[in-house]
Amino acid sequence: MINFFRKIRKKLADDNKPLKYMRYAIGEIVLVVVGILIALQVNDWNTNRTERATEKDYIDRLAKELSDEIDYYKNVRDQFISKEKSLNRIIIVWQSNSSILRDSLQYINDFNSAGDISSWYSEPITWTQLVQSGELKLIRNQQLIDALFIYFNDVKKIANNYRMHPMELTNRARDSWQYPFINENPEILFQSLSSEFEKKPNNIVFERIWNKRTEYLDLFMPLSFSCRIQHFHIQNNIDSGQLLLEQLKSFE
Repeated sequence: MINFFRKIRKKLADDNKPLKYMRYAIGEIVLVVVGILIALQVNDWNTNRTERATEKDYIDRLAKELSDEIDYYKNVRDQFISKEKSLNRIIIVWQSNSSILRDSLQYINDFNSAGDISSWYSEPITWTQLVQSGELKLIRNQQLIDALFIYFNDVKKIANNYRMHPMELTNRARDSWQYPFINENPEILFQSLSSEFEKKPNNIVFERIWNKRTEYLDLFMPLSFSCRIQHFHIQNNIDSGQLLLEQLKSFE
């Protein structure tokens, strides 16, 4: 095709027809420009198609991970609810000033439950990738972007707050487990139940816990309150996460 136009151009030049040659040259330039514009348009179309596919992939991944995260936070919420109930049961026993126990196994389990929740925050993989890679610009809905920022920032703020203070209380409670059992032979401190694999602490353990109940109250009462606050905050995270999930699923 190029050789064909070159032959025409050469013939016009050899025939000494400058006006026709000029018209032909202008036509050739226009043809080249049109070709370039079409190529650019096709390239823009391909780029836009690729970006929309990437955007949809990110949205689908965000929705999937957020759904899993909501289920995880529901479990964490239930742990805090259960932990608060356990703490309150043993607090009531200590405040009653009566060392008679209706259920010694539940009592010791309640005592141990004070330190059984660790830091619960989980870094959001897809959201972190979007922000750090700069590909957040692929999401066209600014309202959705704002909602994502608010949600993930709120979750991280609550998790950081738990690590700063309530987690310190939990660690102290975990350390308190050791006191009743220090420098003792486990065979002396525990007695078998229905089988050799089922054991419970004997009276010396309960006595040691009881003798330190005033000190434990100063730890377990704020820890119980902390569980209630964490339950409240995490429930808010779950509610806002479900609203955000609806936005992601309705995104077009």
